[in-house]
Amino acid sequence: EGVEFAAAAREVVGREIGIVPDVFVPVTETEFAKTGNGKIKRAAIAEAYRAGRFAGREIGTDALAATPAPAGPAMLR
Repeated sequence: EGVEFAAAAREVVGREIGIVPDVFVPVTETEFAKTGNGKIKRAAIAEAYRAGRFAGREIGTDALAATPAPAGPAMLR
């Protein structure tokens, strides 16, 4: 179920935004850090990921390998 969702999300994000994610990490609402104004705290989420707080939940490129990257604008990583 998670791989199918991630593959579909990868396609939509690539087509609509032009970025093809390498990894998806499902997080709970409480783990999704936001400011008091509701803005996403990207740095806090990235730090939590680097610290291993989401370990074992990643749906990465191996699982998504069968999903071709959609055509779209090239972006530097």
